[in-house]
Amino acid sequence: MLVALAALAVTLFGQATDSNIVGTINDPTGAVVTNAKVVATNKGTNVKYEATSDAVGDYRLNNVPVGLYDIAVTAAGFAPKTVADVQLDLNHTSSVNVSLSVGS
Repeated sequence: MLVALAALAVTLFGQATDSNIVGTINDPTGAVVTNAKVVATNKGTNVKYEATSDAVGDYRLNNVPVGLYDIAVTAAGFAPKTVADVQLDLNHTSSVNVSLSVGS
């Protein structure tokens, strides 16, 4: 009985409750945009998760709770862009690539 309870406890600790968001930020020519700010906002709780694109334009948000999100991207010299209604599912990595337009 004790062994069964111990095995169950290990299984319960292994249960995930979150997801990941990854992507690349590009400009209209396809070139990568570095240092872009990426903010994922949970539409149900209004909690925000932030990342910055790296030297190859990639960003990653780990351990984001499942739910419906808006993904907003801003960068110097570019118009802001939002990708609405991104559904994050349990134990799934969602890819959200964003192409920014040149700002005025």
